[in-house]
Order: sequence, then structure tokens, then C-alpha cells
Amino acid sequence: MSYADERGNFAVGLIRQYFPKQRPFATITQEEIQLVMNKLNNRSRKSLGFKTPNQECFGIDPFVALAS
Repeated sequence: MSYADERGNFAVGLIRQYFPKQRPFATITQEEIQLVMNKLNNRSRKSLGFKTPNQECFGIDPFVALAS
């Protein structure tokens, strides 16, 4: 298995956390897709030096709730 295959399988696994195989794609709303995209694009990645894809690609800081 190549590195690209491993990365693709990892991404599919992340998406399947939100949309299980049993759920038909026709039932997924645009709002749900946008919510999952935002969550995944603001999740830090070890391969990006623990930055998020939005930070690395666009310089967008993720929304972070600070605990007191």
C-alpha cells in the first residue's frame, strides 16, 4: 500500500465517522456536508506540524474555545 493510499483511507475513515456506510448519500444535506468540512479542515494534523489544513493552506485560524 502506498503513502497516498494510506492517506486516502485515513480521510475516508474520518468522513465515515460522520456518515456511516449504511446511510445513503442522497439523505445527506448540504448543511451537514458543510459542517463536516469545517470540522475536518479545522482538525490539526501531525503531518502539517499540528496545524490545521485551513491554517496551512489559507492562514485561517480555527475557532477555539478556551477553558478557564
